[in-house]
Amino acid sequence: MQQLIINIETNGLFLKKHRGFLIAEKLGEEVSRVVIDDLACVIVSAHGITYTNNLMVSLAENNVPVIFCDRSYSPVAVLQPVVMHQRQGNYIRQQVGLSLPAQKRCWQNIVKSKIAWQAHALRVAGQSGRELLSLVDRVKSGDPTNVEANAAQRYWKLLFGKDFRRDRQKTGANAQLNYGYAVLRGAATRAILATGLHPSISLHHSAKINPLALADDLMEPFRPLVDLRVKDFFNDGNVELDAYFPIDNRSDVPMTNELVYLCHSLRKILTGEQNNLEVPLPNLRLGPKNSGYANEQKYIERISADVDVSHVRPARLD
Repeated sequence: MQQLIINIETNGLFLKKHRGFLIAEKLGEEVSRVVIDDLACVIVSAHGITYTNNLMVSLAENNVPVIFCDRSYSPVAVLQPVVMHQRQGNYIRQQVGLSLPAQKRCWQNIVKSKIAWQAHALRVAGQSGRELLSLVDRVKSGDPTNVEANAAQRYWKLLFGKDFRRDRQKTGANAQLNYGYAVLRGAATRAILATGLHPSISLHHSAKINPLALADDLMEPFRPLVDLRVKDFFNDGNVELDAYFPIDNRSDVPMTNELVYLCHSLRKILTGEQNNLEVPLPNLRLGPKNSGYANEQKYIERISADVDVSHVRPARLD
């Protein structure tokens, strides 16, 4: 099963295919190799990288998207397979034809899930997430009052400090977040392609030049998991992006599994097999026992008020 997401972060590498392996060479010497069949996504964030056409073709044949990043580690392009799934044509037509009310319901559930994960992230970081949880019930179909932005404004100050401002053009924690989100975006893209959906046909994000708009939709609930990794990394005194910054997205990591489940759930909505999007929700009972959350199961039930209970699975974090 495909499982590895690798980041090419060393400048000047030469990448080629040899007997089923992706081989990385530096000045004519092999420095690394990985089985192509084990790859889920390749992210290229280094400079001066050269490739063979055989490698690019082999990655496409194995349904491995290649994400190209700019100097701020934000994705700027994606190389994705043309033939990604035997039933893809039907799914794409169903994506295009999904009704606006259905799209709005899906986005409502995604935003609720994201805010719930933000509340969990705050709790793990030693802050209270109760203020954010109180916003969950305010999210209506399509989030017309932009509760998501309201929650984000409070969230960033609580997680990184009152002086922090999320800015994709800045360095430090902002640049680390860019990198983490690039990894997450690659994982979301891989899950979308694997289920036969098209990453440019979105539920909410509507930029005309965004080829990964659906990935941007479906990755939203998982952003706080990246935020926590960056928070830990930054607190350890590592402020340079070129320091070792691990983001593990193997297939046995629950976040990756949940992305695949989320894509399958969306596909079932497209085919009429279900009406509600199965959103991942944190198990709010995890964490310090003295956190002051007396009615956490109540919050889980309220968060999923607009979702069939049978469609909700608290995601594992271990």
